Amino acid sequence: MNRKTSITALLLAGLLPIAALAATPIDETRSVNPDARVSVENVKGRISVTAWDRSEVHIGGSLGDGVERLEVDGGGDHLDIKVRYPQGGGWFGGGNNAGPSRLEIKVPRAAVLDLEGVSADIDVSGIDSEALEAESVSGNVSVDARVRDISVSSVSGTSGITKEGRPSGSVPMSLTVWTGSPMPIEMAERIRIETSGEGT
Repeated sequence: MNRKTSITALLLAGLLPIAALAATPIDETRSVNPDARVSVENVKGRISVTAWDRSEVHIGGSLGDGVERLEVDGGGDHLDIKVRYPQGGGWFGGGNNAGPSRLEIKVPRAAVLDLEGVSADIDVSGIDSEALEAESVSGNVSVDARVRDISVSSVSGTSGITKEGRPSGSVPMSLTVWTGSPMPIEMAERIRIETSGEGT
């Protein structure tokens, strides 16, 4: 191997780690029932859920550097979506060493949602269903939906909760709930907010 070839090989070898660390695009679709329960877990990054008029769940976005895989299980009446990290380290097995994963998920309009994150922002729009639960330790949560049973919990972050565009108190997290007729937020059967950070 001559000197020129050796230099070229070294340069290519130096580029390989960069390519290996590139974010991995996601494009998966699963058939579900119109009122299926969809559970999503993402330690770091973003969970964005929007409604559409199909009996399918489409998962787009990208997996962060160092993420092991996206795990999608189930169908019919229950679908589980989890971002898996290598074993070891903190944040559920190495999540603190991995890059953020961005999940862009489309679900049936009547889907029941169970969303969990650690350092992940969560936003939901267009849902018209029986129940929604969103939990993020240090991320922001934004909900624009018509849901009878809303449950949100957080450890840190500060913001206010809004009813029909009017400020109505504040809670130690970033949460905005917008609802419209025929089911304004006052008609929700249960709204539970659990926090353990310092409020304002």
